[in-house]
Amino acid sequence: FNRAIWKVFKDAEIEDLWLPFYCMTANITQSRPEVHTRGLLWRVVRASMSLGGFVPPLCDENGDLLVDGGYLDNLPVRVMKNELGANMIFAIDIAGENDTSPVRYGESVSGFWVLLNHLNPFRSYWIPTLSEVQSRLTYASSDKELESAKIADSCVYLRVPPRDVGVLDFGRFDELYRRGYEYSKAWTARWQQARLLEPWQTTAGNPAAAVRGSSADGSTRPACGLARRNSI
Repeated sequence: FNRAIWKVFKDAEIEDLWLPFYCMTANITQSRPEVHTRGLLWRVVRASMSLGGFVPPLCDENGDLLVDGGYLDNLPVRVMKNELGANMIFAIDIAGENDTSPVRYGESVSGFWVLLNHLNPFRSYWIPTLSEVQSRLTYASSDKELESAKIADSCVYLRVPPRDVGVLDFGRFDELYRRGYEYSKAWTARWQQARLLEPWQTTAGNPAAAVRGSSADGSTRPACGLARRNSI
């Protein structure tokens, strides 16, 4: 797994990327979120993909264990706004929607009954699998942050339908890519027709002027334009 990620990024560092980049992980040693804005790219990407039960945590330089940042915040809008100075954020949510239908199968179940229930196309009870239970537990604490992101200032929240893609459906990448592109293209066209994107379009050839704004206390936020750093 590490080798596959390294082949993509090689020895590139976050500081050498053409655009500002950050990556979120969950530090399970210190019980806190970590924001990565420098260092080897493949390592932080690997850490942010560390799902419990599938990939072991990654050790950082301090010996702390890092896992997927989605355990604590699956849509880190506040980090982008407060630490990177973004004045306008388009948050695209591609996660599947949880089934909240009532489940009633009594106080206990037998393995044989569960097997028959899953094989029965007319079953009336849904019995969650171990992986489904773990997935729900994984992102339970992140739901509150997700709801906050939906109503955050200067944040446009977009959900790509339909919501039938699971966390581990990696094999459906191409399908999801096409679906998201078509939906976002239609959504952007509607916004342009309604002239809702004009406040953030570049003006007079100065993209920084279009995104520079003020915070609640009146201080000027840094411009959220493109950035590039070259290293020798």
